[in-house]
Amino acid sequence: MAEDIREQLRQLLLEKSVRTGEFTLASGKKSDLYVDCRVTSFDAKGARLIGEAGWALVQEHLAKEALSAAAIGGMTLGADPISLAIGMESARQQPDRFLQVFTVRRRQRRMALVAESREISHQEILLWWWMTL
Repeated sequence: MAEDIREQLRQLLLEKSVRTGEFTLASGKKSDLYVDCRVTSFDAKGARLIGEAGWALVQEHLAKEALSAAAIGGMTLGADPISLAIGMESARQQPDRFLQVFTVRRRQRRMALVAESREISHQEILLWWWMTL
């Protein structure tokens, strides 16, 4: 079933988020391919598939590494819909022990990162992190 979910997500990403043509990226570089995963992650079906596939990957990783986690989140705005989808799926499958969702934002005028949630102080967290290459 997990492979079926991943395949459905792959197809939806190709349909909604992958574009070909001539694009000028934020870096100023030119590209003939543009992938905007936000389109899929903000789609109701896409969010459900991300939640199911993501929660399966999280469980697999935690089991393989003998880890536990109480919360999941990452840099706002990119990680927000993904973290929320996975957190919701964890609550659906494990109502008594689900992942609290948080967001991380950069504070203005400081190089500090702030995790915004009242529930995650001093707990084990999973952090989604994107880097610009």
